[in-house]
Amino acid sequence: METVDRILLPALPWLLFLFVAGIVVSLLVSLRHYLAMRRASFFILRRRSRRQVRGSLLVTAVFLFLAALTLVVLRSGGSAPDETAMPGATATVTPTPVRAVDSASMPRGTEPAARETPTDADVTPSPPFIPSNTPTITPSPTPVPTDTPTLTQTPTPSVTPTPSLTPTPSLTPSITPTPSPTVPVLTAIYTPVTPFATVPADAEIGEITISRGMQVDGTPVDPGTEFLAGQVTLYASFSYENLANGIIWRHFWLRAGELVGGQTRIWDWGPKGRTYFFLSPGGGFEPGEYELRLLLDRQVVQTARFTVR
Repeated sequence: METVDRILLPALPWLLFLFVAGIVVSLLVSLRHYLAMRRASFFILRRRSRRQVRGSLLVTAVFLFLAALTLVVLRSGGSAPDETAMPGATATVTPTPVRAVDSASMPRGTEPAARETPTDADVTPSPPFIPSNTPTITPSPTPVPTDTPTLTQTPTPSVTPTPSLTPTPSLTPSITPTPSPTVPVLTAIYTPVTPFATVPADAEIGEITISRGMQVDGTPVDPGTEFLAGQVTLYASFSYENLANGIIWRHFWLRAGELVGGQTRIWDWGPKGRTYFFLSPGGGFEPGEYELRLLLDRQVVQTARFTVR
């Protein structure tokens, strides 16, 4: 241990310096990514910068933990523990040098007293560790009786009211005479979502562009109003102004008046910029006339129509 302390202690100040330098560098990188996130005008770029900020902060936390650990070790001074204070070091408790009697200091004619040697009674402090382990066994039987009363709380007669569910077939004829396409549209887009902001009165949504692809910066790839059947994914991009995070926005896609996709979400793309969303129906887009509707809360604010041949 002395050899390890002799090698490790001189290196602790340098390790502490390296950890502090790592904290400063990671904080500067986090600040750079944060400023890039604030300046980004597209949601994808902001989300990427947000991930980079989180990663830099995690590295900062690791360096901070290592620096704190190094500082604690450095302040302790690396002093070796006192072996006489350890409970297992019984061989070091030797009272012989204290109880030895110098024959030169004794008067003449007297014999020096025999040195006292440690007996078994001096080593008896080891038993106090036995009672500390015994109370840990007593809590083990306590969870056994707690499980038994839970069985009494499951009465089987509570299942008997199930015959009340039999008259449910009376509800089926009430749904069959309403095959209008508005029913699946409502169930798809008006899902229960709790907003924490209201739609601003001056909110603006730009024209929706339908395209076959989308670049990272939000530029549409192959935009148009006619697409080939079997297209796996179509993208809808638009610009916006004066919006607020926390409002509800919805979109749903119709083919010949029938719902093919839709979603209700909470707006988290900021007050101004350009963004997009997409739809990937199973088996690709089938031929027909399509209409896309974009809503803020329950108000339609923008539509787009396209054809799949």
